[in-house]
Order: sequence, then C-alpha cells, then structure tokens
Amino acid sequence: MRKLINSLATFFVVFILIFSGCKKEDNPVDGGISGPTQTGAGTMSCKIDGQNWSSTTMPGAPVPGAYAQQISGNTFTIVGMQVSGTVTSVINIWLTNLTGTGEYKLGIAGVNGATGYANLSFQPGNAYTTSSSETIKGKVSVIKFDTANKIISGTFEFTAEGQNPSDKKVVTEGKFDVKWGYF
Repeated sequence: MRKLINSLATFFVVFILIFSGCKKEDNPVDGGISGPTQTGAGTMSCKIDGQNWSSTTMPGAPVPGAYAQQISGNTFTIVGMQVSGTVTSVINIWLTNLTGTGEYKLGIAGVNGATGYANLSFQPGNAYTTSSSETIKGKVSVIKFDTANKIISGTFEFTAEGQNPSDKKVVTEGKFDVKWGYF
C-alpha cells in the first residue's frame, strides 16, 4: 500500500511540475511581443498614464484584438481593443495618407503637417482625442507597410484630450503589428 501511495504522490508531483513549467508567461506591457513584430500578429500594446495596456481578443470575435482597416485609398485605421471586466477600452489611430514606412504626425489631419489622429475611449467612461487643437499631439512610426501581405507594424505615442482640455491621457511606448482585410 505504501508503494502505491508513493507512486501516486510521485506521479502528481511530476504532473504538476510538467504543467506548471509549460505555462506561457505573458508580458502585460506589450501583449507578449518584445518589440514591434512584423508578422501581422494582431497585437497592440502601450502605457496609458504609465499603466500597462494591451489588446485582447474577445471570445468568439471574428477579428483579433488589434487589426487595421483600409477605409479608402491611402486612409487606414489601426484599432486595438481591450476588455477588462466591465470596461472596454479602444485605441483607434487614423492615418490619412499612409503610403509606406516613415513617421506620421498626429493632431488634426491636414493641419500643421498632421497626417492622422488618434482616439482613446473607455466604455463606460470618457473619450479622448488628439484632434482637439491645432497642435501636433503625437506620432506614429510605421516600420513595415506590406501591401502584398496586408501587414502594418510600428510604434506610437500621443497625448489625447477629453471634453475638458485639462483632462488628458498620455499614451507612451505604443507598438502594433496588425493585418488589414478579411481575417
């Protein structure tokens, strides 16, 4: 009987060690990516007012947690969504003249050299935007723009204002790796 108990105990210890050792470690700062990947992984991450944020895929959703859409011609939107409890937060970056890799300024599109804008919203809660004044509020650096495979990858940072201009959200260390089109 003692042999059976020892064998069962050994089996359970080995079982626990094997499965606990195989646990995937998630990096909450960047959604599991250590830099902006360039594979169309469907990820977006950043810090919002110093707090880690990363996109999540909703169970059963037909799209990943982050993706892009080609609105028309060279106008694209890059979207990341996070669901945390009862709060859904969305980062939406519009680029109105995306033609390749490079830096794109965020503000009011077409004003003071801005070629796009960004929105940040919390549901329920507030919405913030970079297009609330004529000053440049941030930038997007596109490091991959692959039209054949429909992949856009890069980094971003911006300061977005709420309805009250003193109510701001500072977004830093942003990165995205998304595909556009059908998933």
